[in-house]
Amino acid sequence: DPNNTGIYAPATLIEKDPSVKKLLSHGVGSVFERKNEEAAWYRVYDFELEDDYLVKYKLTTFWGIEINNLFERIQEEESGDLMFTTGDKSLRLAIWNMERQTKEMIYEETKADIAKRDSGKAPTLNTYDLSDEEIFRLGYMIEESDGQKTYKVLYGFAIKDEQLLQLAFYIDDDKDVEWALETWRSIQQVNE
Repeated sequence: DPNNTGIYAPATLIEKDPSVKKLLSHGVGSVFERKNEEAAWYRVYDFELEDDYLVKYKLTTFWGIEINNLFERIQEEESGDLMFTTGDKSLRLAIWNMERQTKEMIYEETKADIAKRDSGKAPTLNTYDLSDEEIFRLGYMIEESDGQKTYKVLYGFAIKDEQLLQLAFYIDDDKDVEWALETWRSIQQVNE
């Protein structure tokens, strides 16, 4: 109902209802509701946004990804890594050239690295093998903390001959694990 909407500065909203301040720190595409003015806000996932759709990006001549258009795409200057973020969900990508190594060789090396990783600081919560005929996919999930909040990180690897694509999904909400897995599965080899 257009009569129930308006555009206001965040300060005006917070002045009128201080409980809104906490909501403003959530990422683009986050939707919250409450039963009445006295009730607590809760996150909802069944609200469809008009601008909520998937976009295909060509990452290199070999790799492509399908990700929601609400994500901001950032190329980091120092590392050269590519990052997609909404604020509360982020994906960082790095590509490693593995000259003269078959995908089978890279797969076995990556599998061994995951098995022997030091779990002292961050124990492995789960491991994954989402390989298909075209691309091998291995990964693991840990929990990290930056001192202010705790979040999960899913490290995924997409493997083809001579290349390893490393993905790091940063997740604030357990309900976003499925998003991370689906996005990881969307990584495809680009056919030219």
